[in-house]
Amino acid sequence: MSLQQLRDESDFDQLPHNIPISATIADIEEKKGFIDYFMFVIEVKTKGGSKYLIYRRYREFFNLHQILEDRYCPEDPDKPGPNTCVLPSLPGKVYIGNKKEIAESRIPELNTYMKRLLGLPAWLLLDEDLRMFFYQTDQDSQHQPRALRRLRPPTRKVKTVEPPKSDLFSSPRAEAMFDFRGNGKAELNLKRGEVIFLLRRVNANWLEGTVNNQTGIFPQSFVKIIKPLPESDSEGEGGAHTYSCLHCSLLTPSGVHTRDVCVQEDLTIQPTYKDLLSRMRDVFKVDDIALNYRDPEGDLIRILDDEDVQLMIKEGRDNPQQIIRVPVYIRVLDVNDNAPTFATNYETFVCENAKANQRIQTISATDPDDPLAGHRFFFGLAQEAAGKANFSLCDNKDNTAGILTRRNSYSSLQKSVYHVPVVISDEEFPMQSSTNTLTIRVCTCDREGNMKLCNAEALTARAGLSTGALVAILLCVIILLSE
Repeated sequence: MSLQQLRDESDFDQLPHNIPISATIADIEEKKGFIDYFMFVIEVKTKGGSKYLIYRRYREFFNLHQILEDRYCPEDPDKPGPNTCVLPSLPGKVYIGNKKEIAESRIPELNTYMKRLLGLPAWLLLDEDLRMFFYQTDQDSQHQPRALRRLRPPTRKVKTVEPPKSDLFSSPRAEAMFDFRGNGKAELNLKRGEVIFLLRRVNANWLEGTVNNQTGIFPQSFVKIIKPLPESDSEGEGGAHTYSCLHCSLLTPSGVHTRDVCVQEDLTIQPTYKDLLSRMRDVFKVDDIALNYRDPEGDLIRILDDEDVQLMIKEGRDNPQQIIRVPVYIRVLDVNDNAPTFATNYETFVCENAKANQRIQTISATDPDDPLAGHRFFFGLAQEAAGKANFSLCDNKDNTAGILTRRNSYSSLQKSVYHVPVVISDEEFPMQSSTNTLTIRVCTCDREGNMKLCNAEALTARAGLSTGALVAILLCVIILLSE
């Protein structure tokens, strides 16, 4: 089953946002020590859209594959069971050869393996060992990547071009007013006073030209135009302006703010996701936002990376109109900076004649944050209470949990109040959790389980004294003292 098919299934939609859905090897790094080996630098993308890097050896791939085979591979591949599936093939071990060459040769095969592994049924993505393999450990987060060669965007190869020799001073050209250091091979390095021969206009702010036998692009703001490009090279074929407009709607709790963000350039110039996000933040003066666009079928598509931007531009380019508008919907994100707590102050009691595995309270949680996909809370007992034989907790997986008894009886004489620590966590990033104390009183109850007396009242009841008896004794004491 492909990832796209999973997206159409309700079980995929119910997966937590921190579940990995794609992984790509960005580079390999050599580790030197008693034994030299190579690690694969892997970029992982989660269902919630976050990205991070992990570092894994081939033997960790091999160990994970063996665990998954033992758990899920059917005995007969032609007759898979309900909790089995056919795993993708893992490239085998290589014992002889250059370690770097072996690691490089494994990259395409391991990329295919991870793509197919994360495209298996949604229930398998919840496997604990699979999630831990793609989880970013503290050691992963502290590691500084070196190159990430395979994540660099494709750039046009720098050409060596001889400047036109015939009538140089009639060619379009510009003079560098400031030094400019290019970011990558696609951009020229300029020194103040140099003359650049212009080839074409890239967009409203960038030009392409040649200087010192090198060709590349550079910002127009760093040069003074001596002889401009012909109008056809400056404004596209026929001199007509092509406008690329994003029809943007900012969705906030107070309402919707709409405006067109247009630039006078062709949509063949593709911005990066980072640049587009920065542009929208600057236009609407809001930092925490999520980008979505509406496709031709009317569905909202979340923009998470450069591939999503490319798809949006492709659909906008197919629009035959002179002015192209791509509807972009921007939602203000609420940073997950609050931990969930009890929804209310619970007054919980347990009867002395309670039976084991009896539900005595249902608890829920609240959180002032407003996540995009709604709240999802997880409940559990704190470590110090998990091993005790007094009460247990059952997570209902619907943002509620039940508190259950673990004994057949309780005695208020031995202990009249229990304090049960409950840990509540959410699934947003960064994850927040808190420990809340549930106070449970031990009470005497009737046969139907209705509370009669609790705490101090329960002690007097066990001694055979009712409330009326206590009042009578008090009146007698007062009469004796008055005589």
